[in-house]
Amino acid sequence: MERTRKLINEIRSAFAGVQLGDGVSWREAPIIDDYGSDQERAAVRKLDEKENWENIPLDLIIDLRYQSVLSFLDAEGLRFYLPVCMIHYIEGDDSSGSAVVASLPSQLASRETSKELIPLLSKDQIACVRSFLQSHVEGSGYSPKREAIRQSIKDHWT
Repeated sequence: MERTRKLINEIRSAFAGVQLGDGVSWREAPIIDDYGSDQERAAVRKLDEKENWENIPLDLIIDLRYQSVLSFLDAEGLRFYLPVCMIHYIEGDDSSGSAVVASLPSQLASRETSKELIPLLSKDQIACVRSFLQSHVEGSGYSPKREAIRQSIKDHWT
């Protein structure tokens, strides 16, 4: 439990002040997936938090309408939403069945994601992601992608 609290505090500290900037917002991602218009994207973007990731409502993250969101966020968007998703994953209350949260370790282990995301992250943020992935690999639950994640830590997150 102490290790979990420590990692969450490290995430909060490392990602403090991260803003969305020009990144794709949470509600924009499904519009992109559905080949929506720029006007549709702009309309839903207005609804999203852009300044402080700690103000993002957890209900939004676990909303089943946003199951494919991680695949359609750009690197800036992922950097902004990453801390809230990691914290929710670490806290382990995924009774919602949220595929977004469940798929986070695999998404971060993806070569394409790490290649785009790592250049935007500080050393402390990279260390947090590495610790997050390591905690997943060391977890007691079954993970079919455990070896791929372990390899990604070695290849990309060190």
